[in-house]
Amino acid sequence: MPTADSFTALGRGNGFPFCATKKNVSGFTNWITLGGVSGGSASTSQINESLVNAMKLWWNLNSMTGSFSASSTHSAEGDLSVSGNTQLIIKRDGESDPLAPIQRTCRGTSSFISGRDDELVNSFYEDDENDAGSVDGSLFIGNFTSPGFIVRMYNGSTGNESNFVGYGVSRLAVVSAFAEVGQPATLASVDITVGSYINGTDGSGVDPGTGITFDVKVFETTLNNIPFRSVTIANAAGSSESVSASQFSGSASASSSITGPPSRSSSADVSASLSSIDFYTY
Repeated sequence: MPTADSFTALGRGNGFPFCATKKNVSGFTNWITLGGVSGGSASTSQINESLVNAMKLWWNLNSMTGSFSASSTHSAEGDLSVSGNTQLIIKRDGESDPLAPIQRTCRGTSSFISGRDDELVNSFYEDDENDAGSVDGSLFIGNFTSPGFIVRMYNGSTGNESNFVGYGVSRLAVVSAFAEVGQPATLASVDITVGSYINGTDGSGVDPGTGITFDVKVFETTLNNIPFRSVTIANAAGSSESVSASQFSGSASASSSITGPPSRSSSADVSASLSSIDFYTY
């Protein structure tokens, strides 16, 4: 936990240096405010708790720690791999220094806050069979797209303030890994998303339209005693597949072979996880 300099923030009279976007979350299959409300209406104390947690996330969130790995193998073309196990620190785009809490008021009327770490390897093999392979992995914290990071959540129309149930975050974190090989085709991917509202339900099996084997798990969870929703999606496609989704982690693998001539084999293996989030102290 890094130590920040104390400061006074006047903001917009709402605890933030911006007006939070209103979001109707009633159409999402899973949602929960930062005050723990996941349906119906909210009490004043629950709304206040959500505001306290939203302010903690906006002003003091420093980093997340996560990991990913992705590898692919083709018997004729070789191997590809990428991996990362890192503490991802929030910074402004184009800047190298961490975004200290005091900088979120003197320079911040924007409702966006984010950090990202990408590792990408794409290799395309040019031969008669057009065999191709690619692997990638990434970590994201916060949100750098609409509607911003902190949102006002409504269980119904945003035009009716009685539907306001508290504050949330559009997206807290995403960790993902992907690997694919062609001829014979194999694919494996894992995506983990954490936020205050998400779509998705538990499920596993084989998608009849694509033939992809999948495992999806949705969770009501906490990080640093703050409630969130998370979903882990693991996918694999090949002649042999394995997928596993759990809270804040997932893995997937696939392999295929053809007798030819020429005979060939391929495999794809991925994993991803989210370990923790960290805050500034004073």
